Parts: sequence; C-alpha cells; structure tokens
Amino acid sequence: MRRKSQNKMQGKSPTHTGINRRQFIKNACLLTAGAVGTLGRMARGTQPVVNGESVPGRMMYRRLGRTDLNISIVVAGEMDHHLMHERAYELGVNYWHKVGNFPHPGPEFFNGKDRDSFYCDMVIDTLDREGAIAQFEWGLKQSGLKMIDFIKIHSLYENPRDIQKYRGIFKAFDYLKKRGKVRFMSIAQHSNTAEVCAACIESGLFDAIQPNFNLFSPPEMHAMIAYAKKHDVGVICKKVLAGGERLWQRRPDRKREVEFRIDKSNTTLGQAMLKWALDVPGVTAVVPLITNFEHLEEDIAAGFAEKTLPSAISKANYRALEDLAGDLSEEYCRSCGQCVSICPKRIPVPDIFRYELYFSAYNRPEHAKQLYNELPSGKAANQCNECGACEESCPHSLPIMEKLRIAHSLLA
Repeated sequence: MRRKSQNKMQGKSPTHTGINRRQFIKNACLLTAGAVGTLGRMARGTQPVVNGESVPGRMMYRRLGRTDLNISIVVAGEMDHHLMHERAYELGVNYWHKVGNFPHPGPEFFNGKDRDSFYCDMVIDTLDREGAIAQFEWGLKQSGLKMIDFIKIHSLYENPRDIQKYRGIFKAFDYLKKRGKVRFMSIAQHSNTAEVCAACIESGLFDAIQPNFNLFSPPEMHAMIAYAKKHDVGVICKKVLAGGERLWQRRPDRKREVEFRIDKSNTTLGQAMLKWALDVPGVTAVVPLITNFEHLEEDIAAGFAEKTLPSAISKANYRALEDLAGDLSEEYCRSCGQCVSICPKRIPVPDIFRYELYFSAYNRPEHAKQLYNELPSGKAANQCNECGACEESCPHSLPIMEKLRIAHSLLA
C-alpha cells in the first residue's frame, strides 16, 4: 500500500504553482466595490467573471445519491490559497474535497460559517483500522471542524477482492460514525477504476464514488456510472479536464481548430469538457484542479445556468471535443489497469503516468516527485524490463515503455 505523504503528516502543502493574484484583484474590482481592500470579502451571490464578462445565472445543485445531500455541480478541489476557497463559497460551491489533507481550506476558511452550508470529504490512505482512525483524527484537527461528511479511501484497492479482504477501514468508519465525526463512506479510484468502483457500488458500503472520468473514458466507465445511478450512489468525477491546457497544447493545431469550432457564446474549451461530463446520466458533480483565480472563475461558471443546466452539450461542441480526444488518444492513460495485471513486476503504470501529468500538465513538479518517490521498492518506472507485455495488452495502443522512460527521467 502507498505510504502516507510526509507533507500531509507535517501539515505542509505541495509546491504551489503560483497564484494569479493580479487577475483575482482585477476580477474583484469588476465584481464589487471595495473588494480590493479585503481581497475576497465579496457579496455572496455575485457572478463569476470569464474573459472580463459576468456570467449570468446561478450555481446548480444535484442530489448526491442516497445521501440526499444537494451539492454544487462544481466541487472545490485542491486550491493553494484560502481566498480561492472563499471565492468559491461566495459563488455557491458547497462541497470541499480533501479537507484536512492540505493547509487550505483550514480553520481560517471554515470558522464562522454555518456548518449546514457546506459538505466535505477527507482522504484516508491506509486500510488499517488504527491507522485510519489516527489519520482521520489528525486531519480533523487540521481542519478545525468537528465533523467530516465523508471518509474517502484514496485509490488503495488493486482489484475488487480487496474490498472484502481489508476490513479495517470499515471498522474505523463505524467507530468514527458512532462518535458523530463522520457520516458517509466514499472512494476515489485511479486504477482499474471501472471494475473496482463497480464492486464498491455492489458492496452497498459506499455512498459515493470519485472516479477519473473524461472524454477519453472507455465504454466500461460509462457502464459503471450508469450502474452507480441504478444503485443511487453519488458520482463526483475527477480528472475531467484530462490534463488541462498543457496536455491539449501537445496538439496545438488541433487545439486551435477545436477552440475555433467551440460555441464561444456558450462556453470555453475547458467549460465544454466540464459540461460534457455533467451531461452524462449518473454524474452528480465534477471536481477540477484549480491553480489560479482565472481558472477558478472559468471552471465554476461551468456550473452556472439561468434555471436548470441544459440537458445536453451542443452537438457542435461534442463533435469538436471528440476530435481533440482522438488526436490525443495515445497521450492519455485511461487507468484501466490492464497493463498492471499482466506486468511481471506489477509496475503501477497508471499511477506513474498520473504523476507525470502532475509534473508536466498540472505544473506541480515537487508534488509529482514526492508521490513517485513514495512508490514501494521495485515499482519505479526504471524497473521495467521492456518485455512489451504491457503494450500488447493496452486497449488504446499507448507507447507505454517509452512513456515510462520519460516519466522516470522527470520524476526520479
């Protein structure tokens, strides 16, 4: 199992990507008088600003499966400054992801807010009862809260059998729930996602799931989300932007063409991707990684509508996004896990490719290196003996061995 991040245990954050404070101040001036003085104490209900224009409508909310929680369809993900969280809250975001695992949001954000006005989850990266309780209690103290809505197992299952094999996490959950410190169980899964999440749904133990899901997701992922809908399990989708701007730039000509074809009066390219996921039946919400205030405004605006979210993304936008995904098909790992199951050394290829994305696409190099260096001994990319079994098994024809060499050169 993955070792706990030392940064988490010491209360330190991953290396910041740089906050676009100048853009935020500009937006604040556009949105409300006097906002410059306080950098964020704007009137609740103000509109997001995208490309200098205020976006009409309001944040949309959906029921998160059988929990009956009505959550914003855009969820607050990792952000590097408490003012970014304040701004998200003012725009109607009411669900916080990974509380207690990073410095933000912390007590300076939560203090004074009505606890019934927001929901949150906390990552747990051990399946051991005592370890999970200790990690939860530490995170609870860091957050300044008395209760977290969801414990979230963070991609610790290799296959469906692990759900029944490792029972300690469920005993920890029961212990904490009886003491009023947590209410629901969730899972975020990065590898073998469709199979593991389907088993979690079938087990009846999980109230919500957080899978990687985007334009590149294969049919079995769509089937799994439909299965979650059938069983009334909430779905919050991660990695919806598929690596974001830096990945899209690997095909600059296609990106420019797609941006030209996107209906500019309705959406940006990033918003089109978010709306694509939100239009899939069974998807409750999306949680984009937000690294600056400009992206915050743009991504949250994807959840705004006049009355209700349109029932379908425009056909023109859908076709344009499909073309972009087609051109980037051999760049993006779908985390199906087939390569891991056949690899004689069980090298965690999807995890390594995810860390490489953190490094090169998300511009979080120190965080990516830290995660890579926490891999168990013998599981690094340079342990590959280039037998080629992974590439033969990959249903998407990724040049896995070459990508592993590149990842190791960046992350080691």
